[in-house]
Amino acid sequence: MRRILATLCVLWLPGVGVAADIQPVSGLWSGEVVFDSQTGCPAQMVDQMKQARPGYAGQQITFPDPFDPAVFDGIDPNITWEKIAPNVWEGIFRDVQQTAMGTLTVTSKSNMTIIAPGQINQRAELTVELPQSVASSLGMATAICVIRSTVHHERTGS
Repeated sequence: MRRILATLCVLWLPGVGVAADIQPVSGLWSGEVVFDSQTGCPAQMVDQMKQARPGYAGQQITFPDPFDPAVFDGIDPNITWEKIAPNVWEGIFRDVQQTAMGTLTVTSKSNMTIIAPGQINQRAELTVELPQSVASSLGMATAICVIRSTVHHERTGS
């Protein structure tokens, strides 16, 4: 019943239920990468992915106003971002390469949510589709490997 009333308020009363955007505060930020899970990936690939994205510390970030997640391009280059809700952005990057062994496709999807002026959470999913011959040589059951992680971006100083 509460859900129905909330929906009716949003539809009939302009401005009710609309969250204001949170503007992150510029300054020193750190990001901690947390490995969440994987599907279909060989152990050596998972280990390489964990080591490749260790996080960052003490990075000076000046946020544009209004916020634009492209400010993190040094962390996730070439992602195209789209605002999908107040304080929530979705970013997608896809790279397709033809190799001697076949097609290699890498797709990165991220959702970035501003929690507070000094806290941003980012959930990422990296999907790697290997040529079948490469996947077989790595002992993979399928040619698709998915790795999920979370980045906790936090303001650490001015």
